[in-house]
Amino acid sequence: MNSFIEDVDKLREIYCRTYQVNRTSFLAAFNRETRLAEDYNGRQILELLQNADDAHAKNVRIKLNRINNTISIANTGRNEDSFSVAGVESLLVSDFSPKSKWSSIGNKGLGFRSLISWCDCIKIKSNSCCLTFSKEVAYNFLTSKIKDPSKKDSGLGYSDDDINSINMEKEYKPDSVCFPILGIPKIDSQEDFCYSKDNNENNWITEIELTYKKDPEILKAIEYQISEKGLNDNILLFLNNIKKIIIEDELGTIRVITSQVKETIIDEEYTFFVKEINGILWNIYSSAGEYPEYTKDNIKLANKTPKYSAMIAWKDTNLAMNNLYTYFPTQITLKLPFIIHGSFKIDTARNHLIQEDVGFKNNEFIFDKIITLIEKGIRKIQSKTKESNWESFKFIQSENLPQDTNYFNEKLENLKQTLAIYPAVNNTYLTRDAYIYYSDEWSVFSCNEKYKNIYCEMVKAKNKEDHTEIISKIYPPDVLKQKIEKTLELMDDGNALGERQGFSMKKGSEL
Repeated sequence: MNSFIEDVDKLREIYCRTYQVNRTSFLAAFNRETRLAEDYNGRQILELLQNADDAHAKNVRIKLNRINNTISIANTGRNEDSFSVAGVESLLVSDFSPKSKWSSIGNKGLGFRSLISWCDCIKIKSNSCCLTFSKEVAYNFLTSKIKDPSKKDSGLGYSDDDINSINMEKEYKPDSVCFPILGIPKIDSQEDFCYSKDNNENNWITEIELTYKKDPEILKAIEYQISEKGLNDNILLFLNNIKKIIIEDELGTIRVITSQVKETIIDEEYTFFVKEINGILWNIYSSAGEYPEYTKDNIKLANKTPKYSAMIAWKDTNLAMNNLYTYFPTQITLKLPFIIHGSFKIDTARNHLIQEDVGFKNNEFIFDKIITLIEKGIRKIQSKTKESNWESFKFIQSENLPQDTNYFNEKLENLKQTLAIYPAVNNTYLTRDAYIYYSDEWSVFSCNEKYKNIYCEMVKAKNKEDHTEIISKIYPPDVLKQKIEKTLELMDDGNALGERQGFSMKKGSEL
C-alpha cells in the first residue's frame, strides 16, 4: 500500500478519536475555519501560488474550467516536495504549518482556508492519491454510525437533529454542517496523476482542484484573480522559486508569465540583478541574511537561524504608483518610482503591517535595509551615464505615503536631505544644502564648458516634461559678484563681445 496513504489514514484515525471524545475541538476548528476564510478572501490564487513556491516549484499551471465549475493549480518540483503528511495535518489544524517561518513565503498554515469561501469541495492530488475535503465528506464523517476510528468510514455518529441543535445553540446558519470542511479528508488512490508529464515535459507533482460554487459572483472573482489586473506580471518579481506561470481555461492557454535573471553582481551583503519578466527588464537590489539579534529561545524554536529578505525593484521607465510587497502585493499603496519588498511582520490576511511596540522591531529593521538599498539604487542609476541628470532625484520622490509606513517615511525624508541627488552643471551631484538654482536659462548658460567649473554648485535645467519642481537657492551677493567677474574674464574680447554684453546686463541685475 502507498506509504503516504497509510500515514494519512493514521492521521485521520488520531483526529477521529479526538473529535469523538471532545466536541469542543471540532467546533472550535469550525469557528476558526469560518473566520479565516473571511480574513483571506480575495487572495485565493495568491495563497495557492504561495504553496507552490514553498514546494520549490519552477513551473505552475492555473486552469479554469467553466464547464465543470473547477479551477486548479498544478506545480512542478522534486518528488520529495510533493504534499507531505505534515502538510495534510496543517489543513486539519490551523496554526500548525510544517513550513519554516524563516525560509517560506507562508508559515501560518492559514491561507488555504480562504478557498472555502469559493467552494465546498477541494481535491489535493499528490503522492499517487487524491485527498478530498468537502461539505459532503464532513457531513458523512459527522453522521457515520461506525465508531471504530481504525475503520475507513468511521465517524462521530451525530444525527440530523443533533446537528440542528448545535446550529441553534451556536447560532450557526441553519444549513451549516457545524464541522470544518478541512477537518477530515476522504482518501483515494490515484496512480495515474502524480509525476505525470504533459506535452511540454512538465513534471506535475501536485495539483489542487477546487469545485467552485455555481455563483456568478464567485466566477467573477476567480476570473478577476487570474486576469492581468488581478495577477499581473509583477507577481514573479520577488518569489523564491517560481519562474513560469501558465494560465489556461477550457479553450486553451490564456497567457503565460515567465521570468529569468539576466545579470547578477554581488556587492558584499547586497546583490544587484536584472530580471526579465515577459520581455520587461527590472533592476533589483537585494539584501538577505541572518538577523543581527534574535533570542536563543526563538532560534531554538524555529530550529533554524532566522533570516530576512529585503528588495527594491525598478524599471528604467519610472513607476507612478505601486503596492508594498511581502513576496506578494499587500493593500498598502506607495507612490514611489520603485517597488519595495521585505519580510515584514504583517497581519493575518497579509494586508497591513503590524505595529511593533516592544522588543526587536522587525519592520523597522527591514525598512533600514530598504533605505540602504534605495541609496545603492541611486548610485547605480547615476553610474549609468557620464553626465549628471535628474533621474536619481526623481527616483527618490514620494507622495502621500501612508501612516502604515511612518518609520520609513521619516527615513526617506532624511535620505532626501543628505543624499547627493541634484545634478550639477559640472556633471557631479549635490546635496539639498549645497545646490544653487536661479533659473533654467542660467543653468543652461552655466553648462557651457568654459563656465561650468565656475558655477559648479549650479544645478542643471529642470525637465519640464517631467514637471520637476525645485526651490530656488542663490549665491551670497559677494560670491555671485566674484563668479560673474570670472565669467567676464573668460569671455573672448572679439568673437564673444555680444555674449559678454548680454551676460553683463542680465546677470548684473542679480547683484
